[in-house]
Amino acid sequence: MPVKSFWESDNKIPIGQSSIVVQSENNLDHTAGQKVRFHIPGGTEFINPKETYFRCDVDIAITAGAKTNLQLDADIGGQVLIRDIRVMTKSGTLLEEIQGYNTLVACMYDYDTNENMKGKRGLTEGSTTYNPLVGGNRGCLKLNQNDCLTNPYFKRETSTNTSSTATAFKTAKVLLPLHTGIFQNDKVFPTMLTDGLVVEMVLEENARCFRQLDTVNKYRNVANNPHFLNTDGSDDQDAMASGSDTSVFYINASANSMNSLENFPFRVGESFKWVDKATFDISASGNITREDISSASGVAGGHFVIEELEQTVGTGSNQKVKVTVASGSLSGSDLSATSVMWSTACEYTTDLVATYTLSNLELVVQQLDMPDGYKSSLMRSMKSGGTMMYDFLSYSNYRFSTLASESVINLRLPLQNSRAKSILCIPTDATTRSLPANTGAVETYFQSQDEVVEGSALWSDRVGLEGCVDFLQNYQFLYDNRLQPNRKVEMAKTGDKVSISQQGLIELEKSLAMASIDVRSFRKYNRNFVIGRALALGEGVYDTRGRDFTLQLEYTGSVPQQVNKLWNCFCCHIRGLQISGENISVVL
Repeated sequence: MPVKSFWESDNKIPIGQSSIVVQSENNLDHTAGQKVRFHIPGGTEFINPKETYFRCDVDIAITAGAKTNLQLDADIGGQVLIRDIRVMTKSGTLLEEIQGYNTLVACMYDYDTNENMKGKRGLTEGSTTYNPLVGGNRGCLKLNQNDCLTNPYFKRETSTNTSSTATAFKTAKVLLPLHTGIFQNDKVFPTMLTDGLVVEMVLEENARCFRQLDTVNKYRNVANNPHFLNTDGSDDQDAMASGSDTSVFYINASANSMNSLENFPFRVGESFKWVDKATFDISASGNITREDISSASGVAGGHFVIEELEQTVGTGSNQKVKVTVASGSLSGSDLSATSVMWSTACEYTTDLVATYTLSNLELVVQQLDMPDGYKSSLMRSMKSGGTMMYDFLSYSNYRFSTLASESVINLRLPLQNSRAKSILCIPTDATTRSLPANTGAVETYFQSQDEVVEGSALWSDRVGLEGCVDFLQNYQFLYDNRLQPNRKVEMAKTGDKVSISQQGLIELEKSLAMASIDVRSFRKYNRNFVIGRALALGEGVYDTRGRDFTLQLEYTGSVPQQVNKLWNCFCCHIRGLQISGENISVVL
């Protein structure tokens, strides 16, 4: 095989690159459920699609209900706002469409992640990372929704005493890469041959976008919440008997870094109750079997409502947080060292109304300046009957609904992709819930519990984004008239939320790799559950046309399914564009 000489010149051309900004078509603010549309003009001629970004400002507002701190999803940030996305030519030829785009991105970001990538996404995409300055010390999982110091969506508390009930939301600026086939392709895209590109995004509904801080939530490792200290302001731990009158609570400064007002996650005007983490008991199916709650007697709903917050030493010498509420008596259980605050802004109510507004919407595009000789040669080839082929890796979503009452399920997948690489099946929770319930994870899908650590139970606050393993016992694909793999993939240990079923992870890693998702973390293998199947290996592809594909599932364990599911089955495949003159055809 001849070796290329160092002195041999290659046929390379100089390329210039410049950044241009494309405004949304109506240049207005957008809210939930609306469609955002951009037109990249054909005059750009050539673009670098992988360096195209969606840039906008995000403003969150609470228009009704109790005050509480809200943010967007901690792991995918602003990507949660995009429900569906499609890319077309100016004439309307659909090049690709991804339904359930934010569900796909959640899968990508949960498995293709490490600390460096989390940090970068936190800087640019509006996600948040675990902040050790307000970290827990009660043995629970490190979650990414604890930051009340540098949160991009609301201001930190800078005073040592406040009684203001004004919300503290601020404008967050996000810069989002677009995870579609075309815009993640490293090949130059010739917009001059398609008369530009049209990008349409359908925005997600309000009910699925917002999250409470984990450190105020009963359903997100309640042991990470503020702990009761006493009512007299001393440094010693004390108890409070049910029936006692009070208007003041002091917070244990040694528990979970709650030693200053800026570290305290609650706001003035927020409602709360107390629960004993030591007796907080959960069944295997995720039902709360015991919760010893302390509430306010004689108040509607029994909620304590914060009237003032103060950072003080009280009658002792150590700094602590003083919580002032309306005068009342304690009802229910006594307060002790294991009693923790939890916000009721999202529970026992449907009054919470939160919205988001996107403004200054722009598409940042990298335009490439090709030499005139290259463009002339390309146009001559096209005019003389030439055809340009442009391949890219894309995703088609095949959706199916299943009921929690079913124990054996067969999903027929009508795949029609000629160059398929793998299948990713994500069973998301399809239960209809209100905005407060989704935001506060109120009795949503139960994910896990550390039986050794008190108050470590975890429910999902990403309804519609995360996959639910939900006591699955095994699965198997049937295609090409054969069972694939030839034995059932046992999932009982993962499904019962007690351990890890190894073979399922091996299958998933292969399928993610074939979908060009680098697997850097399996930390969320049971919190964002995905069933994967690689249809080919390496550079290979598989023609799915004319073949029956079936996914066989068995929920036959001692505990049945708990939630109805919407299966998002993403077929990763190579899609091709054939450009010949003014004709553009898409090869699936």
